Amino acid sequence: MKKIKILITAPLYHIKDQKKLLLKNFKCTFVDHNNHRLINDLLKKQDGWICSPSPKKKISEINYPNIKFLNFISTPSTGTTHISDELKYRPNLKILSLSMTKKINSIKASSEYTFSIGLALIKKIVPAIKHVHNGHWRDVEEKLRSEEIDKKVIGIIGFGRIGKNLSKYSKIFGMENIIYDPNIQLNGYNRIENLNKIKLKSDIIFVCANFTKKNINFIDKNFFSKLKKKPYFINTSRGELVEENALLYALKKKKIKGAAIDVIKGEQNLNLKKNKLVLYSKKNENLLITPHIAGLTPQSEAKAMNISIELIKKYFKK
Repeated sequence: MKKIKILITAPLYHIKDQKKLLLKNFKCTFVDHNNHRLINDLLKKQDGWICSPSPKKKISEINYPNIKFLNFISTPSTGTTHISDELKYRPNLKILSLSMTKKINSIKASSEYTFSIGLALIKKIVPAIKHVHNGHWRDVEEKLRSEEIDKKVIGIIGFGRIGKNLSKYSKIFGMENIIYDPNIQLNGYNRIENLNKIKLKSDIIFVCANFTKKNINFIDKNFFSKLKKKPYFINTSRGELVEENALLYALKKKKIKGAAIDVIKGEQNLNLKKNKLVLYSKKNENLLITPHIAGLTPQSEAKAMNISIELIKKYFKK
């Protein structure tokens, strides 16, 4: 049987077993995801493309005209915001993502990171480290005094894989869960269908909802203005869910005690020197920003690539 020809721009240097598995199953061409001109030239002769889950250029026909020759694009990620919408509705092009299988539940890195960055924010770990680097010790205690999370109320917006894991982690720490997800049935959980209850009761809010066209700027100024307890706010889902000016408003007006985010809107066209959130974070310690690294572990990336390989093989069996 003729091997499927695949262009691979997803990084593999840290998961060598998966590279061997790809070579065993497919005819592979490996290219750095920043070599845009070469990628476009090579697409003419490929059946499919395993793309980087975080490319510098959006995967679109404008940036890569030769996408028209492909049968599929596979991304080793759940999110597909790095792939343009027009490609997702093209009848002769299949978009394969990790969200298409329940095996995604075996991947824990993003959940662990989401909980960890929340702890880092609440415990003021980053400011404390900077404090020592600047030659200080216990001389400014008030700036570094944090809070206990025991008995705190955690509001979880979106109860998929990451939301469920956050619920487990938080209960171990003695926290109470309230959950908002109108799209699924929750048995045995404290389901809150009214988002206003999340706003009124939460000490900490985690946003871990899937990105859709319906929830763009779902977290807006109106959301932040109705928060009662001045919670901590954590978002590791997608930047498009949170209106950036509204988040700045909440931080400046102390509607929230602080925020930690691993995502920013429009990451394929991101100008870090001009982004309002990045500029604010440089001068204020109540906003932590990391560069979309929640899922970056060799273990989770190996699992993601294994799932991608399975999905491609399944797709070509049809």
